[in-house]
Amino acid sequence: MSLNLGKTAQNLRNWRSWKKNTQFLAVLVLLFSVLVTTYAVSNFILYLSRAAAAKIYFAPSPLDLPPNSTVSVMIDPADNTSLQGGWVFVEFDQTKVQLTGEIMPNPTFSTIVRVTPMSEANTTGKIEVALGLPPNVPSPTGIMEWAKIPLRAVNTTSSTTNITSNIVNSQLVYLVNGQPQSVALTTTAGIIRLNTLPTPLPTSIVASPTPRPSTTPLPTASVAPTSPTPTSPTGPTVSLTPVADSYVSGSFTTTNWGGSQTLSIDNSPEIKISYLRFDLSSLAGQGIRSAQLRLRVKDVVGSGSTNTQSVKLTDTNWGEFTINYSNRPLPGQSVAVINGGQDGTFITVDVSSAVISKQGQLISFAIDTTGDDGLELFSKEYSLTTHRPTLIVSTTTGPTPIPPTPTRPPNTPTPTLRPPTPTPSVPVQPADTTLSITNSSGSSTPTVVLGQTFTMNINVNTGINSIVGTELYINFDRTRLRAVDIVPGVFFANPVETLERINNTTGTIDYVLHTPPETPAKRGSGILAVMTFEAIGVGSAPITWITGVDGTIIGAINTGARNALKSATGATINILGKQAIPGDINIYDAGTDFCGDGIVNALDYVVLFDNFGEAPTDHPCADINDDGRVNILDYVIMFENWGRTAQ
Repeated sequence: MSLNLGKTAQNLRNWRSWKKNTQFLAVLVLLFSVLVTTYAVSNFILYLSRAAAAKIYFAPSPLDLPPNSTVSVMIDPADNTSLQGGWVFVEFDQTKVQLTGEIMPNPTFSTIVRVTPMSEANTTGKIEVALGLPPNVPSPTGIMEWAKIPLRAVNTTSSTTNITSNIVNSQLVYLVNGQPQSVALTTTAGIIRLNTLPTPLPTSIVASPTPRPSTTPLPTASVAPTSPTPTSPTGPTVSLTPVADSYVSGSFTTTNWGGSQTLSIDNSPEIKISYLRFDLSSLAGQGIRSAQLRLRVKDVVGSGSTNTQSVKLTDTNWGEFTINYSNRPLPGQSVAVINGGQDGTFITVDVSSAVISKQGQLISFAIDTTGDDGLELFSKEYSLTTHRPTLIVSTTTGPTPIPPTPTRPPNTPTPTLRPPTPTPSVPVQPADTTLSITNSSGSSTPTVVLGQTFTMNINVNTGINSIVGTELYINFDRTRLRAVDIVPGVFFANPVETLERINNTTGTIDYVLHTPPETPAKRGSGILAVMTFEAIGVGSAPITWITGVDGTIIGAINTGARNALKSATGATINILGKQAIPGDINIYDAGTDFCGDGIVNALDYVVLFDNFGEAPTDHPCADINDDGRVNILDYVIMFENWGRTAQ
């Protein structure tokens, strides 16, 4: 879009009178912000026009208790898209079923208005889950889970009960034709079958063995060799996420941190204790070989610790959204020790004995320390599922039944040996995968300003290869760049991160990413991972690949287990000696999309209001808060930074 020159001149002529009225504009912006906030909070009430009916139901249905299990509150949007938030009311018979833990809301809707605590739900038989979508987070589409409710049977009487949604009080708000609207609702009750175990066979009926005919000749007696008793074969590995987690702070004794994405452990200057509760009901009756508690240290600099932390058992009777320092359960017996951890790394400790002792029940861990170097971990609310706390339990299938040793083995004819059918060979593919580093516009030489945070994509083109995993080893200029984070891109559908190590002292990034074993290998091109950097020095900052024997590896099928990497190209970041200022949106260099000329002034004002009310397709700089629209919220940022200049 070219600027409207007449409009520009008029704005500049009126600059003096506009500047005199900045106080009035400040009041206007404040009033508008209040109205916007009121509008967002009142979406549930103001828009009563109805679109296609959405449905609230429960899965699985029927649900059998015992053993303890979890029922999900599900939403079928019908023809609606872009769910913005909702208030769902659920009712159940608390004399027949009870919650075993806190309700687990959908983490995408991280603005929690109200989630009924377990203790209240078990008293009233009523649950409320009111959630909202935070700004700039895309709404999930299709059928979705609103919340998980962990349940148990109260008594041993065989019966059936229902869990229902009160749709008279419930409300879901969707964007319909660009406007938030409360849609009509239907519901189907969930059926819960209690104590419906199969009836055992009568013990008085004993089958008699069929007698051997007397005319059947017996083979010559011989003694069969004794077979060794086999060990229990390895069963499936079960990964459990917490049903509740939070931390408490001695400096904020009545504050609850249940919705935080962080778990903090410290002793000085502030006491912080983290709590995690897991539901082990799915392990009832299984053999347990080992149990590991896997935690992820936050990627933010200073999140790691050189101290040790103690993992202790504690009471399970605490609420995720009600626990605080004043009502916390006291940590008990220590079951494991954490030897600190570095920023952006995984911590794994053995808690096998504790899990075995609580098999089939709830188990709670409290993590504390006596040191003064705090440790910060990701909680179950963190957006990246692979970084959430996980209890990894290796199970056994039980001892293999030992067949009876025959005292008179039958005379078995010796089979005729035939040569095995040869397996057809698969041609070995050459290395054909390439890697590159660019920004979102495809440039490998982007321009940024000092202090700016930006992202760079790691792109992959597999050629003829079908890949299943990568080991990425990268160098960057540590004098001009600080690596902040690296996350999976969209190339792999459900990637698993097994190593993420950022070292700003050496200027290296080590990142291992692969697909789960049950998913097919991937061929094509796309974004493999996304790196976030901060510009900390002026000049040209290269980002290069480490290749060779100990370098980057592409794992692909049908390559003879050889490295499938054909080539890898890096990037160079051009860092200008200006400070990035929010609201400085005037184009710096003609022909580029680089924002900012070093001062927030009338030129930025003209750019903003020439694009006002539009999607930022012609001038992306005008969308200051990056919410997809140029509106008054962008002006608020400009207003707050008016007159600032680069340092």
